Amino acid sequence: MNIIDTILSANASGILPTESPSTREFIAAEQVGDGRVVTTNSQGEVYHADNTNPAHAGRMFGLTLGSAAAGSMVKVFFAGLLEDSSWQWNPNKPQLFLSTNGVLTQTIPTTGFSCVVGYCVSATKLFVDIQPPTILSP
Repeated sequence: MNIIDTILSANASGILPTESPSTREFIAAEQVGDGRVVTTNSQGEVYHADNTNPAHAGRMFGLTLGSAAAGSMVKVFFAGLLEDSSWQWNPNKPQLFLSTNGVLTQTIPTTGFSCVVGYCVSATKLFVDIQPPTILSP
């Protein structure tokens, strides 16, 4: 995954050499996957956000840039343009929503809460812009 809207960009291995204004490193509270939406626990550690967990509504704050084991550091991207050649977003459905287990989807959720996490600019580019959630069910 490459950050393409800041001065710094990812190198060939996907690792950022230093933090940019749009990223910060956190300790993973659990195994976290690459490109997943995360929230924090009371210790400030990150874990996957989930649209079926009402406690996560309004608490998502970024996408992981890489995966990490529990207790390891993971870089989180807050806002801006990302590119990943493995993505296959449909630009005709530009909104990207939080689903379960931190996964992004272009399918509008019908239960839990709906939260736009960003917008696909092309099949391989995503503009991260996390919006306030809409509660769909109690």
